Amino acid sequence: MMKPFLREQPIPYQEKFFLAIRAGEGNSLEKEVNNENNQVRKSSKTMTQPLELEQQKQQRLSKKRIWISSVLGFFIPIAPYLYTQRWKPLLWLGGTAFGVVFLMETVAPTDNMKNAFQRGQNIGPIMSLITITDNWLAISRARKRFQGDDDNASES
Repeated sequence: MMKPFLREQPIPYQEKFFLAIRAGEGNSLEKEVNNENNQVRKSSKTMTQPLELEQQKQQRLSKKRIWISSVLGFFIPIAPYLYTQRWKPLLWLGGTAFGVVFLMETVAPTDNMKNAFQRGQNIGPIMSLITITDNWLAISRARKRFQGDDDNASES
């Protein structure tokens, strides 16, 4: 003899609701479902929205000092990205630099370490200038954005 199929997972709300209506218990189940939905809504309000996160990042960036970013970039090309906590541009720059160096070595390989070191000395200042300029512009844009918001708020 075969056992009847028993449901292991809970019945979805719609099925519960229709079963309760058939049994004449619709109002109590509807209140239970509404209470659970309200609890879910309350918990979702505490989550930060992506737009808010982006705004917080931009506000944090607007408080950074351009001169510190420039001095760091002069000595270590990736340091301005670490200072401003801009990870995506850092990865893009690192990937691009790796690709350029790989392409250069593939097309025209160096014979010895002295020539390879010379190439690195030529590429280093260029990368440093790019990182300084990029972070300078990012900080300036963030400052303009929040200065404009502060001016609009004070006028209202």
